[in-house]
Amino acid sequence: VPPDDPRSNYGAARDALLAHVAIPEANVHRMHGELPIDVAAERYVEEITRTFGLEMGALPRFDLLWLGLGPDGHICSLFPGDPQVDMLDQLVVGVQHSTGPGPYVDRISLTLASVNAAKVIVFLINGAGKAGIAARALEEQPTSPDDRLPSQRVQPIEGQMIWMLDMAAAGDLHL
Repeated sequence: VPPDDPRSNYGAARDALLAHVAIPEANVHRMHGELPIDVAAERYVEEITRTFGLEMGALPRFDLLWLGLGPDGHICSLFPGDPQVDMLDQLVVGVQHSTGPGPYVDRISLTLASVNAAKVIVFLINGAGKAGIAARALEEQPTSPDDRLPSQRVQPIEGQMIWMLDMAAAGDLHL
């Protein structure tokens, strides 16, 4: 979706954060959700590759990734059961999302390979509505690796992972 669409993650980040800090526009690298998803994914790979000075296909090492947690355990736009969850040979993918929680719009997402290469990954989870899925993501032991939620597949290669939950979101944890 375009950045001025209320469903735009970039639009939300711009309005809540970027508009209030002195970050040069050249340092903001948004995904162009208004383009066809395959074109947008390809352009974002090119931008990441250029920005990080990488060889094509090399993994970027983001200093910090902030992640949320969807009500079904999805992260980024990687939803349980979608084939893009298993696309570890790509940096960015287009997602034609039509299962789980809406809105059902075409999306562009970092892959788990890109996410897991980050130096620091921080999950920010708030509200009682996330308590059940947060407990499941943090405490449930899937019967097989393929049964893991996308959020359970976040395992930094050489980085650090931090979960920050408010009291309501932590309400179902067995601490």
